[in-house]
Amino acid sequence: KAANAEPAPEMAGKALLELDGTFLNAATNYIYAETDFEGNVLQAVRSADAKIIHANEENHRGLDAIEFYDMLKDPGEQDSIAGQEDPREAELDEIVAGMISFIKENAAEPGMVEQLSAQQKEQLEALGYLGD
Repeated sequence: KAANAEPAPEMAGKALLELDGTFLNAATNYIYAETDFEGNVLQAVRSADAKIIHANEENHRGLDAIEFYDMLKDPGEQDSIAGQEDPREAELDEIVAGMISFIKENAAEPGMVEQLSAQQKEQLEALGYLGD
């Protein structure tokens, strides 16, 4: 939106701000985030008052497999209350599972280029991906 260009149809999501800075996401109930980087595979959902994080067991951050925080009482996320029968935890847990399922069902099929063109090879070599 800030570039004043129409988004491509395959791009998911909504603009967060109007060009004048006005928030457009006031009705957004949840925010989903994920990362798979340097041995950390994390999925998280945040609502206005709670947050859940799913982490792989071998994560280098030392996170528990599931962490859950009451963001009103613990905005600094210091004390996980996972497993303490808070109904918000189950709700956010379902959203994480739904997002993972949605992503798997709608992900593009991986493809492989049989042979690189001379120009592609040259570009990859210039970037340091292909060596002598």
